[in-house]
Amino acid sequence: MAERLTETNSKRSKELVETERLVEGWSGSVPDPEILVRYESIMPGAVERILDMAEEEQKQRISLQIEILKAETKSLLLTRIVAFGLQVSSILLSVAIYIYSDRPSSLFFSIAILAFPALSALVAYFFFMRKHEGEEE
Repeated sequence: MAERLTETNSKRSKELVETERLVEGWSGSVPDPEILVRYESIMPGAVERILDMAEEEQKQRISLQIEILKAETKSLLLTRIVAFGLQVSSILLSVAIYIYSDRPSSLFFSIAILAFPALSALVAYFFFMRKHEGEEE
């Protein structure tokens, strides 16, 4: 709302003026159809070029998304292989300590070595889930 001053018979009166603004927007890689018609009237063939550019951009987006999915899949596979190797090596190490140690505390160390990968996996899973819960909101 804006105020406008007007003079009437040496008196000042305030008149309120309402303004209304219409804003239109168009999202995406292709302009509004009305704008496309104007482009075509100014430069014949412009719409075809714009549509070709939009199709090329879409192809590039899809290609990039495929590459990201491939990288994530490789990363997940590598993570699982490392986790499996860590678990197997901890089992072997704990068994070796239990069998070849003469100390009474060897059972405690064996259990601790077995528990370490499992606990670290639980902690990693907890942080992973919290991270993804934040992304969904």
